[in-house]
Amino acid sequence: MVSNYNSPSEVGTGAPTKGTVAMNVSAAGFVQFYVFLPNGTLSPSAVLDSEGPKFLPRMCTVCHSGRASNPAANPDLGSIFREFEPTLLEPRPGVDRATAEQDWSDLNLAVRGANEAIRPQSEGASFGTDRAKRAMRERIDALRAPNGTPDAVPASWSAGGPAAQTLFTKLLVPYCLSCHRHNAYDWTNYENFSYLREGGLLKSFLPNAPDPNSPESAMPQSAFTFGLLQNDQGAKSAVSAWLATSACTPSANPCEPGAVEATTAGCASPGTVRHRTCSEQCLWQNFSAECRDEVQVPGSVGAIGAKKIELSAARKARRLDGNCPSAAPFAFAETPFVYVSVRNPTAKRARVAIFTSKAPGGAVIDTVMAAYDGPRIPVTDEERRACSSGVGDVGDESLTGNSDFASLDGNRAITIAPGAMAQIYVAAFNAQATGPLMISVKTLSLE
Repeated sequence: MVSNYNSPSEVGTGAPTKGTVAMNVSAAGFVQFYVFLPNGTLSPSAVLDSEGPKFLPRMCTVCHSGRASNPAANPDLGSIFREFEPTLLEPRPGVDRATAEQDWSDLNLAVRGANEAIRPQSEGASFGTDRAKRAMRERIDALRAPNGTPDAVPASWSAGGPAAQTLFTKLLVPYCLSCHRHNAYDWTNYENFSYLREGGLLKSFLPNAPDPNSPESAMPQSAFTFGLLQNDQGAKSAVSAWLATSACTPSANPCEPGAVEATTAGCASPGTVRHRTCSEQCLWQNFSAECRDEVQVPGSVGAIGAKKIELSAARKARRLDGNCPSAAPFAFAETPFVYVSVRNPTAKRARVAIFTSKAPGGAVIDTVMAAYDGPRIPVTDEERRACSSGVGDVGDESLTGNSDFASLDGNRAITIAPGAMAQIYVAAFNAQATGPLMISVKTLSLE
């Protein structure tokens, strides 16, 4: 529970607060948020800074992770308790820095314990909860480690070159990672951040953006931190240097920027791989930690590659609906889903049809599909809306064997550049539909 005052001198004097925000772990094992007005009345919103009223639960999930897809139906947002960052705090009056840092360390230990009380995904928590808990546990352990270096440049950022390393230190550490370490955008991994270089996209989210009044341009989402960044010339210079066109770094194993490689090393499940991409400096990044389902584009026209996949009740999200790319609203139903990577290992542009069908021994499952260009799996609502093909909710029976199985064919077939890949969203239409099914890729042309 945190109560706000006009100044620290008012604490304990009986002066009225400006309001109170609170959170707890429910009996069912998920985080709940509360806002109280100065008179103690519950409120749906709070004024945290100069940006005016902000409403629950989005006001909290921005920093505490989670998503509010339909809180009335599913109150488990997948949120967590946040750490106390010493570099962002000042000692309270009358306390020296060393004492304050010990207090913050003790509070972080309490935060760590609170997060352990949050139920895992295996017990019904929202997708993403486990990763957020793990990221926060690792951050708190790094902060509390004696003589530790919690803000050291990660290996993936070091591999991005000097400009990336400076950007991490000057921009990411002080302004971004407080949220983008544990939320849907994990920017401790350079691969997850580097797409913001395309067309100078990063600048559109920062102070002095092309449209600074746009909600999408309000980064960071704390007015205080936003103001600090607005006046930080070192951070701005790091952004400009990183966005500047750079030549390839000399390397014994150069690669084409944007190219993708896969390996089965470290993947226990058959047919799953880890990927790595080539950076703008023509250097291979580290292989991803996550093993993904993958189907390769066959190297001859008319050939079909296929893989058995599984829709599980343990992984659900609001079903994608509508038409890509500009209008893909979400249905209220949360249904099982999976993403499958389709990679083109050939030296030619491939036009492919992608479809689902009945697995051996499986049942007919009513499915929907959509495609996304590139190696990144979409996470946020905005990313999921930006699909490149779909949403397909019926199939060509000559491919699928049953129209309930979805397909991306005809004018919804997709094109994948040489060495590139696409991500395919496959979801059940109904919330209760689970089980195995096949996903297939048919090569229509190679040019």
